[in-house]
Amino acid sequence: MSNMDSENEEFELKIWKGDWGLPSVEYQSLTALAYCKFSSAPVDVIKTNNPWNSRIRGSKETFFRGNLTSGYLPVLSHNGDTANSASDIFDMLRRKGWGADHWLKAKESADVLAFTSLVEEKLLPAALHLWWVEQQTFMNVTLPWYGKALPFPLGTYLPRRTNRDCINRLKHQCGESLSDAMRENLIFKDAKECLNVLSTKLGDNEFFFGTRPTSFDAIVFGILAPLLKAPYPNTVLQTHLNGCFNLCSFTKRILDYYFPLSPEELQEMEKEEELKRPADPDFPHKKRNILLGAVVAISAMVSYAFIAGIIKFEVVNDLSHIPITTTAPNLTQFEEILSQPESEEYEEKK
Repeated sequence: MSNMDSENEEFELKIWKGDWGLPSVEYQSLTALAYCKFSSAPVDVIKTNNPWNSRIRGSKETFFRGNLTSGYLPVLSHNGDTANSASDIFDMLRRKGWGADHWLKAKESADVLAFTSLVEEKLLPAALHLWWVEQQTFMNVTLPWYGKALPFPLGTYLPRRTNRDCINRLKHQCGESLSDAMRENLIFKDAKECLNVLSTKLGDNEFFFGTRPTSFDAIVFGILAPLLKAPYPNTVLQTHLNGCFNLCSFTKRILDYYFPLSPEELQEMEKEEELKRPADPDFPHKKRNILLGAVVAISAMVSYAFIAGIIKFEVVNDLSHIPITTTAPNLTQFEEILSQPESEEYEEKK
């Protein structure tokens, strides 16, 4: 079926919602969404945040290619057909005439498969480890996010179930004998090497195979976008990615061109940033502190004026009246005052 024959078709894509300037926070949802954009397929995107509505169930055998880690989302539906993993969604769209790789030559198509295998083996485990296994991220970012996004009791059950599944799968992949620290070091080491390879492959190109995006661009974008934007407490991999400037530009370019934020989303992001700003530590005593500062400053200036001789006390006979003058001191006046006889009242006191 050609694009022209199916131009009036509309697919339904259910995905996880977005956050931090992303159209979705979950890598397979991002990958599927990007591929739909790249292929220009007519898609109605629904951010359900309720995986049970998909009526699809995953399996441990499809851990990486399937959507066990995404809670049975994304799901693409069309005329009774459904697909619930990024790779299956790619195949479904190709069968219906909406592919993004049809213009590639045979060697380039083979390269897409080879690089996809590299990313799934070396980079994807690190992304899953950061999001689902790394303790600080899981407790402070992942668990709270899904707790708000999912209806009760899925908000507690699904993240913890996926956490256990990811731990077991990564142990199986890296080796049961490794300690948690050794396994994490190995995962991050492989991921950094993969990022370096991807950076070299991309070079100065707009996309990995030239000026047009492919399924491989969608896969890489789906992994890099959360890695670049999510507030991970563990920034080891984020820091390395930020050093690969062309990969960062690649990710931001896709976000800006294919997923621009609406005015409402921009306003919401500004509100969230405002809430995250630290409170003024001087509040509510800020005015008091300013006033005290002003008093101290004025006192210092007056003291300096006395010391420098700018302000002088003029001593007169009437001790109850001590005017302040800013005139220069007159020695003659001091001599006259000292030569005057003491008053009778003063003598009696003596």
